Amino acid sequence: MAILLSDIWPIENPQDYKVHFARWNGVSEPLEVWLSDRRRWRGWQEYRPGRRNEFNRPYIFSLMQFYHEADAWLFGGVFMVLECHPDRYRVKLDGRGKELIGRLKLRSPYRSRLARVNLENHFEDFEVQEILGEPWSGRSFPGYENIHLSFPELETLTRSDRADRKAGPGERERRLSDHRRPCGEAIRRLRLWRSGDMVPPARLRRNRAWRKRRAARMD
Repeated sequence: MAILLSDIWPIENPQDYKVHFARWNGVSEPLEVWLSDRRRWRGWQEYRPGRRNEFNRPYIFSLMQFYHEADAWLFGGVFMVLECHPDRYRVKLDGRGKELIGRLKLRSPYRSRLARVNLENHFEDFEVQEILGEPWSGRSFPGYENIHLSFPELETLTRSDRADRKAGPGERERRLSDHRRPCGEAIRRLRLWRSGDMVPPARLRRNRAWRKRRAARMD
């Protein structure tokens, strides 16, 4: 049985809210924006598209598309609309639901092109998919040999202190050993060739200098 958002968070006056279904804008994924820079994420709430006053209510219930999973949205906070200007809004993060930011994952099959709509038309249909133990910090690092992450995800990982990105001492030593092995083998072969104890490849046997050096050792 599905758990509805209204079961765990009964918002008294949803008519005071606009819900912002933030999605790919042709440049950035909102999820990556939120991970990398919270000021930029606030800027997504302050953006005013044209002359339409779409955030014409006191609060914004912000969601970012959790694009790794179908119909999943991650809660990005409640913002209070402080000022409305012809080209932008001025907002601030409100304390409501602050402990759920980046943790609350909702399910909604929302498909409309409109990104800013009335909350009361969707609030009762939001299903709680998951509440993460910690705010989302990006997908697990698959290892340096199996990277299939976007550049913004990698950029976020390099700035973070994630344990899965750090190679343990054993793993680092293994990688160094793997790199040293072919190098050491090449040096060993080269020494054998120079000493004459090993027959070199045909391309070296055709070398006149090598033939003279070999003949001098045999005399």
